[in-house]
Amino acid sequence: MCSIGVTTSKAGAAAASAPLHSHHFDGEKVFRVTPHNEEQVEFLNTLASNMEIDFWNPETITQVKPEMRVDFRVEADKSFDVESLLEQSGVEYEILIDNLQTVLDAQFDSKVRATGHNYEKYNNWETIAAWTADIAAQNANLVSRTQIGTTFQGRPMYLLKVGKSGSNKKAIFMDCGFHAREWISPAFCQWFVKEAVSTYGSDTLMTRLLNNLDFYILPVLNIDGYVYTWTNYRMWRKTRSTNSGSSCIGTDPNRNFNAGWCSVGASTRPCDDTYCGSAPESEKETKALADFIRKNLSTIKAYLTIHSYSQMLLFPYSYTYSLPENYAELNTISKTAVQELASLYGTKYTSGAGASTIYPAAGGSDDWAYDQGIKYSFTFELRDTGRYGFALPESQIKPTSEETLNAVKYIANYLNFCHLDSAHDEVANVEVEFRVNPDMSRLSWSERIPQAVECKSVHHMHGMLLHDAHRKYSLVAMEPPSVYKFKEKWGFSIPLYEKDLKELNKFVGREEVICSRSNKKQGRTELTDSICSRETRNMKSMVPLGLIVATFALTTSRRFDSAKVFRVKPQNEKQVNFLKYLASIKQLDFWHPDSAPHIVTQMQVDFHVSAHQSRSVQTLMEQNEIQYEILLHNLQEEIEKQFDGKRNFTGRHSYTKYNDWDKIAAWTNRIAKIYPKLVSRIQIGSTFEKRPMYLLKVGKESGRKKAIFMDCGIHAREWISPAFCQWFVKQAASTYGKDKIMTHLLDSLNFYVLPVFNIDGYVWSWTQDRMWRKNRSKNSSTNCIGTDLNRNFAAAWGTTGFISDDPCDETYYGPAPESEDETKAVATFIRNHLSSIKAYLTIHAYSQMLMFPYGYTFHKAPNHNELTEVAKAAVEALSSLYGTKYEYGASATLIYPTSGSSEDWTYDQGIKYSFAFELRDKGRYGFLLPESKIKSTCKETMLAVKSIASYILSYAS
Repeated sequence: MCSIGVTTSKAGAAAASAPLHSHHFDGEKVFRVTPHNEEQVEFLNTLASNMEIDFWNPETITQVKPEMRVDFRVEADKSFDVESLLEQSGVEYEILIDNLQTVLDAQFDSKVRATGHNYEKYNNWETIAAWTADIAAQNANLVSRTQIGTTFQGRPMYLLKVGKSGSNKKAIFMDCGFHAREWISPAFCQWFVKEAVSTYGSDTLMTRLLNNLDFYILPVLNIDGYVYTWTNYRMWRKTRSTNSGSSCIGTDPNRNFNAGWCSVGASTRPCDDTYCGSAPESEKETKALADFIRKNLSTIKAYLTIHSYSQMLLFPYSYTYSLPENYAELNTISKTAVQELASLYGTKYTSGAGASTIYPAAGGSDDWAYDQGIKYSFTFELRDTGRYGFALPESQIKPTSEETLNAVKYIANYLNFCHLDSAHDEVANVEVEFRVNPDMSRLSWSERIPQAVECKSVHHMHGMLLHDAHRKYSLVAMEPPSVYKFKEKWGFSIPLYEKDLKELNKFVGREEVICSRSNKKQGRTELTDSICSRETRNMKSMVPLGLIVATFALTTSRRFDSAKVFRVKPQNEKQVNFLKYLASIKQLDFWHPDSAPHIVTQMQVDFHVSAHQSRSVQTLMEQNEIQYEILLHNLQEEIEKQFDGKRNFTGRHSYTKYNDWDKIAAWTNRIAKIYPKLVSRIQIGSTFEKRPMYLLKVGKESGRKKAIFMDCGIHAREWISPAFCQWFVKQAASTYGKDKIMTHLLDSLNFYVLPVFNIDGYVWSWTQDRMWRKNRSKNSSTNCIGTDLNRNFAAAWGTTGFISDDPCDETYYGPAPESEDETKAVATFIRNHLSSIKAYLTIHAYSQMLMFPYGYTFHKAPNHNELTEVAKAAVEALSSLYGTKYEYGASATLIYPTSGSSEDWTYDQGIKYSFAFELRDKGRYGFLLPESKIKSTCKETMLAVKSIASYILSYAS
C-alpha cells in the first residue's frame, strides 16, 4: 500500500503562510502590448533601454517581433510614465495586473492552511527537501532519493527515482524549477510523484508505466534562486552564483547548456535575466544535471522540463530554425499530448518547435538533451497565458497539475510502446490478419492508421498491435466477411519484434485478434503459431483497426452517401396536405417536427431523404410549387465532418468531443472517484439490452436537500444532449469552491444527472445507424424495433397529439405507459424521490427552444406565468454569452401538441418546475452539430441551467 509523505517539520510551517520578502511590489503593474510593425518594436526597444523593465513573456526585448504579445512588469514609480509613453506611441496595450503585490498576496488562496507539506499549496525549499526524504521512506518499493550535486550556495540537489524495481528499464528524466519565480513548476513535480505512488496498483496506465519505466524527478533545479524568491525577491529568475568582474548575481540556467550556447536569444551581460554564464555548464546546477544525464544516457529515452507560463508544449530546436530529424514524430506526439491535456478542463496549449513557435534561444536544456541522443525532448510552459503570469494562485495548482499529468502520461505511454531498442530484439517475419467492419473498405489507409504512429517498430494503443509506420503497406480486401491483411508493398510479410509477438499472444481467444501466422525463417527465433488458424475466423468483428477508427470517426453499417436534408415551409393547407401525402409514399425521416402529422402552415419542416429518392422528392415538390432549400447535400459527408475537433488518438474521454457509451460509462465511474465529496454514481436500472443505467448525484453531502433531476440522450441521435450532461457534471465539480454560484448551488441542492437515457439507441447510433432515434426494444407481431421513449410516459399517454401506434414509426408510443425498461427506471427513481426533487430538466436537440408543460393539451399549467418568467430569465442568461437566440413557451403552443412526454409526466407528479431544452442549432447541422460547437453550446446552456437552479433554490417550496 503506497502512502504519500506529509512533512511536519518546523521548517514546513513556513509553507502555511505567505513568505516574508524584503522587496514589495505595491503599485507595480504588468502591461501587455502588441506591436504591429517594426516601428513599434523599435519603440519598445527604446523604452526598455530607458526604463527598468522586467520582461515576463518573451524573456528579453531582443526576442520581441511584430504581432507578438509582450508582457512586462514596471515598477510603481515608472508605471505612469510608461503608460503615458504607450498612449503617445499608439502601441496597443492593456494592463494585466494593476497592483502586483495584491496579486502576489492573493496567490495564496488555497483554503488548506495546515502546516507542513501540501500538494495544493506552494511549498518552500525546506519543506520540499523534507518531503523528498519522507516520500522515499514511506514508498521504498517505488521511490528512492539520491543527491546528484550541490548548488552554488551548497544546498543538496535531491533527485527522486520513481518506478518499480527491475532490470534494463528505460527511463524518463523530468526536472522542475529552472527559473526561480515559476512556482507552479516545482508544484507539478511534487504532484507527479504523489500521483505515481498513490495510484500505482489502481490506475492501469500508471501501474504499467512504473512497471516498465523509471522516472528521474528533480523537483527543483534552481534551488538557491527558488529560496531567494521566498525570502527576498519574489520575481527572481536566475541562479544565485557570483559573476567575476560584476556585482550582478546569477546566470539563467536555461541558457547555460552546450546547445548553440549563447549564440542567439541569450545575453553575455551578467546583469541581464538571460545571461548565459561564463561558459557552458558554468553553473553547478546545470553541471550536476548534465553529468547525471550523461552517465545514464543508455537508459534515458525522454527528457521533460517544466516551466511557466504561456501554455505551450515545445520541442527542439530553439537555437536554430532547422528541424530535428524526427520532427514529424515530435510534432504529432506534442499535438496529441496537448489534446490529452485539454480533455480535462479544456485548457488550450500551443505546440511546436521552440524557435518557430515562440522565438530562438540558445543553451536550453531540451536542445542539449536532444543533441545528446535523447530524441524525445520536450519543454512544458504551464498555465496561464498572462492573467496571473508567474503569480498563478494556489487554487489552480490542482487543475494545472491534473491536466499536465494527462500529457506526461501520454508521452510516457508513447515511449513505453514505441521506443524499442532493435539491438536487443529478435526480428521474425509474420503475417497478421484482422477482421474489421466491412464498411472500413471505404476508408483510406491514412484514415485507418493515425499518423501519430511514428515509432520504429510496432505501435501499441490500448493493448492492440497496429503496424510499423516506417514501412510502406497496402491493405488488401478479402472475400466477405471482410478480412484485411497487412502486406508490405513489395512482399507478403511484416517484420515484428519477438516481444511484440508475445504481446500479441496475450490476446489469444479475445475478439481483437483474428489470426496471426508465423513464417519461420533461418536464423530467426522460432515463434509460436498457436494464436489461431484460418479455421478460427468465426470470431466477432472488430479489431485493432476498427477501434482506432472509432477513436476519432464513426464506422456504422448504414451509410448516407448523397442523402439530402430538405427544408420546406408550407404556405397553406394544400401544401401541408401534400407534404403529409409525400410522407406516405416516400420514406422521409423527419428531423423537425418529429413526424408528418405535426406539420402545420408556416412551420419550418426539415426532413432527410435517401439518395435514390431525393431526385423524385425534389421533382414532386417543384411540381406542387413548394419552395424548398437543401440544408445538407450529402448527409454522409456531414456525418464525417461532425468530428471536426482535433483527433483524439488516445481514445480517451473528452468533454469537447462526442464520446461513445463505453467511454461515458467509464467516465461516470472515474468522475465519482475524482470528486468523491461531490459526485456519487448510482445504477437506477438496466436497458432493454441489459446495459446499466448510471445516474450521477452531484452535490455537497449534507442533510435533506432539494434536488433537480436532469436527463440527456432520450433520443439516440441527439448527441449534443449527452455531451452537455457530461459537461455539466465536469463544470459543477471542477468549479466548486471557485465559482460562487455553483458552490452555493451544490451546497444547497443535489443534481441527479442521467448522462444517457436511451443507451441502447445511443450505442446503435454509433455502430449501425447514425440517425436512429428510438430505443432498441422488440415489438410483438412486427419486425420493427424500438419505442419513442419521450412518448412512453403516463401523461395522457396515447390519447392526444401526433403520436403513433405503429411500431415502425419514429413516434411509436409503446404498448403501454412505461412499457420500456428505460422509462420505467427513470419514473420509478423520480417517484421514490418526489419529496426532494423540485425541478426536472430534459435535454434534447435541435431547434433552440426552452419549453415547459403542457404538451398534451393547449390548457395552461397552473403556474404558467411563473414558468414563463423562469424560462425568459434562463434564455436571457443563455444568450448573454454568444447571442444565441432561443424561443420559450408551453410545448403545445410553441411547437405542437404531443402526449406521453417526460416533462409533462413529471409536472403531473407534482414537480412544478419542469423544462425541456432543445439545444443548438436551428437546422444548419441539425443532429450533426460539429464537435467544435460542443464547448460553446455547453457553456451557454450551463448559464441557463444555473439560472433555473438558482430560482429553484430561492423559490421552490
